[in-house]
Amino acid sequence: MQAYLEGLAALYSVAAQAEGSRAAGVHVRREPIETVHPVVRVHPVTSWKSVHVNPGVTCRILGVPKLESDTIRNRIAFSQILDCTRTVTFDFQPQTRHALRASPHGKKPESVEEERQTDKVTEDRRIEILKEQRIEIPQSGK
Repeated sequence: MQAYLEGLAALYSVAAQAEGSRAAGVHVRREPIETVHPVVRVHPVTSWKSVHVNPGVTCRILGVPKLESDTIRNRIAFSQILDCTRTVTFDFQPQTRHALRASPHGKKPESVEEERQTDKVTEDRRIEILKEQRIEIPQSGK
């Protein structure tokens, strides 16, 4: 499954969120964008691989039948650790709390294949980091 997912790309869009905001009468600050990213991306520092599938914005997996795309999007649950958790606190009444969401701009998501083509070190840094931290590495089959 891992090798299969590494070769796929997906269409990401926030158009549905923008339409929901418009329908609710909320101002949409900018027009939504659609972009294509690899399903499995490589962290620019650690070289760790992570699955980048978010049910809220991943519209479809490209290059596979719709049923297969829907299965990947709806049956595989992953957490994206690069995202920040945001919470609104309603403790400022009767005043109005106003906030803007700030998102860091990072490097374009790199696929496993792109990492291989650029001759970067492709070893799994996870094991190296665990060894440095003296954390026991689980052996396969145990």
